[in-house]
Amino acid sequence: SDRHVFDEFTRFVSVHATGGVLNLGIYSLVMFLAENADLTRFWDAVMPLLGVWLGGVVGMCFNFFMSRRLVFDE
Repeated sequence: SDRHVFDEFTRFVSVHATGGVLNLGIYSLVMFLAENADLTRFWDAVMPLLGVWLGGVVGMCFNFFMSRRLVFDE
């Protein structure tokens, strides 16, 4: 494409950094909600895994769709 490599790299890093922030934000939100809820021991143990899973799914989907649209659009 006509885009310079540095411009594409900057877009790539920006999109993936935002996806990482979303990942961390979703995880933190799940953990915050879990701490303030009256959960059983089972759900108290499962919530960190659920937070990692939800954060990962949201972050990966954001990275995929935004990279396709903003970084690798041709």
